[in-house]
Amino acid sequence: MVTIKRYIGRFKKPPGWRGTRHFIRYVVLPAAVAVFLMLLVHEMWLTQVSVTSPQKALQLEHGDRLLVNRSAYGLRLPFGLGGRQKRFFSSMPERGDLIAYHRHDGQLVLGRVEALPGDTVDRPERGIVPEGAIVVEQALVDEAQIFGHVVCITYSVDPDRPFYKCLRGDRFFSRIE
Repeated sequence: MVTIKRYIGRFKKPPGWRGTRHFIRYVVLPAAVAVFLMLLVHEMWLTQVSVTSPQKALQLEHGDRLLVNRSAYGLRLPFGLGGRQKRFFSSMPERGDLIAYHRHDGQLVLGRVEALPGDTVDRPERGIVPEGAIVVEQALVDEAQIFGHVVCITYSVDPDRPFYKCLRGDRFFSRIE
């Protein structure tokens, strides 16, 4: 007579199984490194933002997803280390660049650079733009508020259409003029 005690705790291991250490070394560790590198790229170099309200002046529609180069005007420490510190290897944007920047209330806004440091602004209450600041659509933006340079529209989604017809075909990796 065969007892059930023989089979308790016994299972057939998959072919090639070499133990828990092998699994951690060759599966878990590479996956963790890949996720960390992906987050590092997202925090330091490239990220994607979405347009929540249409901006006719920039020819952007609701649902556009924009690729933003965060390192275009200098590198910052990733993951918020150091807060709003200065950038390493920093440079100022040029007149006419489309940039993303944080307003004082924390909202991310897009706009074109109109005036650089040292330029005289037409409005009499502003006068000369101070060093370390730029004027974006009649708003004075500090260098620490600049999020990055907008590269292109990666894709666009029409939120009013059903999910299987929502992609706009004419707005894949299109440049913003």
